[in-house]
Amino acid sequence: MKYTFEGLQFFLFKIFPSLFIFLILTNIFMNLGGFSAFFKNSNKNFTYFQVFLLSLLCGYPLGSKFSTEAYNNGEISYEEYESLCSVSSNPNPIFLYSTVGISFYGDKNIGILILISSLISSFIMLILFYKKTPKLTSKLSQDKSSINIFQNTFNSLLAIGFTIIIFYILINTLNNSKMINFIFNFLASVFQRDFSILRYFILGILEMSNGSYLVSSSGLSLNLKLTITCFLISFGGISILVQSFSFIGDVLKDKKRLIRRKIIQGMITSLVFIIVSFIYLRFN
Repeated sequence: MKYTFEGLQFFLFKIFPSLFIFLILTNIFMNLGGFSAFFKNSNKNFTYFQVFLLSLLCGYPLGSKFSTEAYNNGEISYEEYESLCSVSSNPNPIFLYSTVGISFYGDKNIGILILISSLISSFIMLILFYKKTPKLTSKLSQDKSSINIFQNTFNSLLAIGFTIIIFYILINTLNNSKMINFIFNFLASVFQRDFSILRYFILGILEMSNGSYLVSSSGLSLNLKLTITCFLISFGGISILVQSFSFIGDVLKDKKRLIRRKIIQGMITSLVFIIVSFIYLRFN
């Protein structure tokens, strides 16, 4: 009950404010025609890039939601949809700058560096996995494809909030369990090494946001903590994957490929952060 209440507080005060605003604004934006409204006389299909740009702005799991809606409306092919699921699952920029940079590490410059690294890795993923197919015509008319903004927002918040609370309970139960403490203390005594990095990494894989906080408050070196954090925020963790799959459903046939690509994106972000931070320190 304690972790349930704390998980609810975590969602309401850390995730809900920015997520609610982004959901409302993007639903209104999509109802008005999105970026395509600016290219009415064009014969090109901008839906793919529209969803990608929205995913950079709104963060996961909304990219998966927009991708699935675009495919169900007949605006993109299945090949584009499969590609888009891989490149449109990105962390929220406000979360990276404010929550990770300022709240977790107490340094806005760290937030900026992580944000830059995340954006660069997202565009690298776009280059690696972009699929181009002929223009499709939506199967739905504009009137029928319009959505109930508040109902859509409520349903999305409910699915996301429920998953976050469940994984908050799970990660804190594991982190504070005597069995976990015994296992890692036993490993440390047998191998004469500190396995705390493995512990925090596993917790972060389960739930990215709370896991990243535990990593930031650990006794590891700052560079190592930031490298792990960059991987976790780009991979998203099992919690984010579950949230994404709640929108994807059975539409995406090969979910293992999506997971593999998210692991690749996590490694790319960590590598890019090492390079970006080196350049930053070089000139400061």
